[in-house]
Amino acid sequence: MSAAGYPYLVVRLGACAYKREKIDIGIGPAEVVIAPNKSRVRHPEPFDAEGAITPDCRKLMVDSVQQEVRRRWFRMCIVWAPDACSYCEHHSIEESDKPPSGGIL
Repeated sequence: MSAAGYPYLVVRLGACAYKREKIDIGIGPAEVVIAPNKSRVRHPEPFDAEGAITPDCRKLMVDSVQQEVRRRWFRMCIVWAPDACSYCEHHSIEESDKPPSGGIL
């Protein structure tokens, strides 16, 4: 995980019920695993010089989370920073400056 605990994944389990999941990010061949308490990302260059997620790694993560949304039918959101997130829906990705709040278990 990068500085200050970002990014992390929020999984919507039901109305007003959300679960926050840690995402372990490391260097390696491109791979994403989204699983309860075991989410991880491996990428040849996951971070830039300032410690931010690189655009290629970010795309890999968003695409993989959207695939998981389609498979599991739970809405998910990747929270990149206090004011940046990607809501992953079945048919769309919405970038926002308002991460989910409240209801997190």
